[in-house]
Amino acid sequence: VHSNYVVRADDVQADTGKADPIYTGKVTSSKLLVRSGPASSYDKVGSFSRGDTVKVYEETNGSWVLVKYKGEWAYTHSGYLEEAGMSGKTIVIDPGHGDHDPGAQANGLVEKTINLQVGLRVEKLLKDAGVNVVMTRRNDTFVTLSGRVSIAERANADSFVSIHANAASPAAEGAETFYNSNYQARESRKLAAAIQNRLVKDTGMKYRRVADERFYVIRNTTMPSTLIELGFLTNRGDANRMRQSGYYDKAARAVYNGIKDYYSE
Repeated sequence: VHSNYVVRADDVQADTGKADPIYTGKVTSSKLLVRSGPASSYDKVGSFSRGDTVKVYEETNGSWVLVKYKGEWAYTHSGYLEEAGMSGKTIVIDPGHGDHDPGAQANGLVEKTINLQVGLRVEKLLKDAGVNVVMTRRNDTFVTLSGRVSIAERANADSFVSIHANAASPAAEGAETFYNSNYQARESRKLAAAIQNRLVKDTGMKYRRVADERFYVIRNTTMPSTLIELGFLTNRGDANRMRQSGYYDKAARAVYNGIKDYYSE
């Protein structure tokens, strides 16, 4: 048979069902036909409608892509698909500190715990939205700064979000986000600003600033990157917000919404 019309079964892992989509597309035509093979000469097996989201598993020679239709492998034309928002992206979530490095501690709060609890909730929200999420840590372990950067670079991530909480004088308050202009300055600033706006709106923290800083993990990651400071553990008002029931969920939703806003833009 002609190789142009064959997709390697071991590439898509059709037998195991473990194939990961390479991106999620949104249908732009009123009716997008689905066929049994990667050409218009193949039998029609169904169709998608405008606005439908379609997970793409392989791109063939030409403009045809491998998709799942009613649980079966099929093909459709990529000319009528546009990549949909953050679906299919790879995003690294980096809960700062861990293990013997607790980070900031004040008012009965420990930074490493806040970072992890918020990070795990962000992970779930992103996964539910079709994002490939890579965590630098998922429990109370220590990862070096260079190790965090390496995780992001090996993953070929589309963006990197490091989650922290702050400490300073008792008067210092509010959320702030940082980016670095070493790589992807414009996009990193946009990502930082989008998350900052959501943190202020969704958690009630004061708007402190969005600033260019030289923190190691955002200075050395080559994709759009930001480091978030959720609030000041050393400030009574910020700490009270962080102790409230449901704060982890609220903060995670804010970070998720900020990432979503960035990719929607």
